[in-house]
Amino acid sequence: MRPYLNAMKRYVDFQGRSNRSQYWYFILTLVGFFFVAELLGAPRQLLAIINVIHILPNLAVTVRRLHDTDRSGWWILTGPIALIFLVGRSTEGANRFGAAATIAAPVASAVESVAPPMSPVDIIHQLERLASLKASGAIDDSEFQRMKAGITGQQQS
Repeated sequence: MRPYLNAMKRYVDFQGRSNRSQYWYFILTLVGFFFVAELLGAPRQLLAIINVIHILPNLAVTVRRLHDTDRSGWWILTGPIALIFLVGRSTEGANRFGAAATIAAPVASAVESVAPPMSPVDIIHQLERLASLKASGAIDDSEFQRMKAGITGQQQS
């Protein structure tokens, strides 16, 4: 329910990123609303109201999901083609649309505790990618320094 509420709070936020689980949990919750309303025999007017209420949040979370795959939100206009990108993997780390969408803190800490340390080649690759994001203006200097510290901190693990 948290991804649904987050999407509703950010209903006009077309900036940033939403990861795959945030997007699909929002869609699943929305489909659940329609299913329950239909099951209870809700009038068509109620279904129309639910649909209208969710137009902007649905567009916003879809655009943010496309951003998470490092694609412009304009891909939404391609209809079924965009679905391929919505199902696809997220861009690892930061991209031109910002830092990666975060996962819940308990899950993140559990993942970090079992994640293997990065190889030197991976660290170099991540630092080069980070430098190109800074050069393109996708991230500012403070974000660059914070992310760089996170990458180099993993090397000492």
